[in-house]
Amino acid sequence: ILDKCSNVDEAIEFFQKYDMKDLLGINYHYQIADASGKSAIIEYVDDKINIIKQQNEDESLVSTNYFLTPGGDNSGGRGVIRYKKIKKELENCKSKLAEEKAMEILAHVTMYYHHKWMPHMVSTLWSSVYNCKDKTMNLCAGMDYKKIYKFSIDKPCEFSIVETDIKAIPVDEGGKNLNTDSKVILKAENISKTYGEGQGKVTA
Repeated sequence: ILDKCSNVDEAIEFFQKYDMKDLLGINYHYQIADASGKSAIIEYVDDKINIIKQQNEDESLVSTNYFLTPGGDNSGGRGVIRYKKIKKELENCKSKLAEEKAMEILAHVTMYYHHKWMPHMVSTLWSSVYNCKDKTMNLCAGMDYKKIYKFSIDKPCEFSIVETDIKAIPVDEGGKNLNTDSKVILKAENISKTYGEGQGKVTA
């Protein structure tokens, strides 16, 4: 999709040509956005594609790991608590927020609990905030939100580090939610331009 599509409309057209549903039956979404601020969520229910579009240009779409499409298997309420929390935060700020605030929202809907059936912990592996206009990504890994790693597609082998006071606040979803990543895609005109001073390089 990234190789062949330059915007949301082209990506939607691409999806309609192929069967991209998850054969394991997991709650699985494709969330796409472009530099114009347009976004969409692609879901598959009953072997049919469903395209969820913005109702207006100011609406921010949110996906966790439960189906937005009627008829999707949402048994156990997986992801609904986190979805509602993110949606409320975005509505409170009218979807206008800086990159660090977006990361804070993600930090407050993390997961960390003992698996209900397996002998291990379930936790958020990473959170990422994308700036589609500047073509940058802010990344926090391992539920450590004290450091935000900022990457740019223009300099793929370099990164900067932003230090914050953000703390992870896990959401209790009863040990039923196994999603391990989260993301927010911000509209380009609402991005903060304040970055940290830390610098680094990535080597293969």
